[in-house]
Amino acid sequence: MEFRINSDLKRIKEASLKILAGLEKKQLDQGFLFDLKLACEEAMINAVKYGNKSNKDKTVSISCDIRDDAVVVSVEDEGNGFDYRALPDPTSGENITKTRGRGIFLIRQLMDKVEFNSPGNRITMTKFFK
Repeated sequence: MEFRINSDLKRIKEASLKILAGLEKKQLDQGFLFDLKLACEEAMINAVKYGNKSNKDKTVSISCDIRDDAVVVSVEDEGNGFDYRALPDPTSGENITKTRGRGIFLIRQLMDKVEFNSPGNRITMTKFFK
């Protein structure tokens, strides 16, 4: 499944529900679905706010591939990207009060595999069915 949303934070809940609806036949537990929903929403918020700078003329592309063993979701914005390797660890002492990097940290904790494209404007997240 592939679709786009305008860079409007109000569209994120609708997009995450669309992803979850595609998984209904898998009969997954609520913990799995919660983790997936939260990770997807964090990725979409980052794409809207930081990638597209909340420019409603830009879109966020979302793809969801439901496989036999996993679900793979990609979120791509129209921005220039960022250096995902340079994000500070939000759990270390000097960064504990800073907000930068918390969403990516959370995504990495909730998903089994997280990858970025070279410019850093697309995140691909995989969660395996266990």
